[in-house]
Amino acid sequence: MNAPSLQLLLVDDVVAPDEASPWGPFSCQRCSRDEAAAALEQRFFDALLLPAADAASATALLHWPPLAAAVLGAAVIVLTPEDDAELAAQLVAAGVQDVQDARQLQDGGGALERAL
Repeated sequence: MNAPSLQLLLVDDVVAPDEASPWGPFSCQRCSRDEAAAALEQRFFDALLLPAADAASATALLHWPPLAAAVLGAAVIVLTPEDDAELAAQLVAAGVQDVQDARQLQDGGGALERAL
C-alpha cells in the first residue's frame, strides 16, 4: 500500500527533504516568503518549511503576519543557521512546530524527514 504524499510548502531556498527517505513520500511546492500566505490560502499543506538566514530573520518571523494563520493549518518548521534555545522557545510559543539547525540537516541523516 502506498502512503499518501505529505504536502510541503518550501519557502525560498530552504532545503528539500530527501525523496528517497523512508519517512516520505513528499510532494513539494516552492515559493517566496511573500507568496507563502497566498499559497496557504489556496490549498492545504501538511507542513511549511521556513528558512531563517540568521537570528534576526528568525526573530522577524515572530512578527510575520501570515504566521498566526499558518500554524493553525500546517506544521511550521523553521530552519535556522545556529542552535538558539531561547529563540526556539519563542517560536514554539508562537505556534511553530519545530526549529531545526540547518547545519545539521546538511549532513543528511534524516532529521528533517523525521521532523516532518
